[in-house]
Amino acid sequence: MYKLNPAAYGSVFVLPDAVVENYIFLSSELQLKVLLLIAKNNLEDNSPAFLSKYLKKNEDDVKDAIDFWVSEGILISDGEQPKPIKTIEKETKKEPEEEKKEVSSIPIVKPTMEQVEARLKESKELEYLFNEAQKMLGRTIGWDGQSRLLMVHDYYGLPVDVILMMLSYLKETGRTAAVEITKTAKIWAEKDITTHEAANEYIDRMNSANAVFDEIKQHYDIKNERPFARQAQYINEWIEAGFSNALILRAFDEMVEREIKNPSFNYVNGILLNWKKQGVKTTDDVKAFKETKTKIAPKKSKKPTYDIEKVKQRNKSKRLKYEKKVND
Repeated sequence: MYKLNPAAYGSVFVLPDAVVENYIFLSSELQLKVLLLIAKNNLEDNSPAFLSKYLKKNEDDVKDAIDFWVSEGILISDGEQPKPIKTIEKETKKEPEEEKKEVSSIPIVKPTMEQVEARLKESKELEYLFNEAQKMLGRTIGWDGQSRLLMVHDYYGLPVDVILMMLSYLKETGRTAAVEITKTAKIWAEKDITTHEAANEYIDRMNSANAVFDEIKQHYDIKNERPFARQAQYINEWIEAGFSNALILRAFDEMVEREIKNPSFNYVNGILLNWKKQGVKTTDDVKAFKETKTKIAPKKSKKPTYDIEKVKQRNKSKRLKYEKKVND
């Protein structure tokens, strides 16, 4: 059995119990690190730019981590009113997501040039992969690039045709840096995207999400160039639920009309789920729904300050008498 050393309590900070109860297995290492630093609250700055430098992590990944905690209600912005956080019970009601395998990051130690050359002699497929990757990316792939692709193939178990589809997708989305390639390969391995069909399905889903995100960006003040993981997840859920692009944008409009101080995808998700519950499927349905709500809104009435039953009893026993007002 273990317990905290009381001598370590010289300086402490508070962390919500829900972080351990709800998210110890659901959050990533980076998400936990970001939350701990913000909770400690003695940094000169807790902006994504500063945290990314402090943790030596990609700024977009740090923004993604912050967005996760904001969407879960654990973090709020300055001036935002506290709101109830999600519970385990609420989360378990969601439809099960596709099973995610536990995949470790590729080793830091890369294969040597001799090892890469030996693998090339063993497999014509790898030679084809390197040649096609160079054509696709429009640059020469040296030892670093070859060793990275080799580890993606051998360590993550992604077939050559799937790796090429992944590279094509990354080129279309403008993310061909080495770190993006290995990060995306890990995601695909975790999602068990190891066939041509699974890769096509995933790419179609992500392209749909990106298209919706681009529309949202055109209308609203969103800084990130691509959707964070949590934002992409929401968009995919909306698409799968049958919400049209027009209805999704109308939900964002609704959020703006309500003058929410800190707009979020989580808030829009609540609006869309409520509309779905009310049978709202189109923007015309939204208009009709709002008009109906306005018509049936109960009018405020003043509560009588007398007992009506006593008045009735008094009137039965006493005749009403008209009395003329006398001027003084």
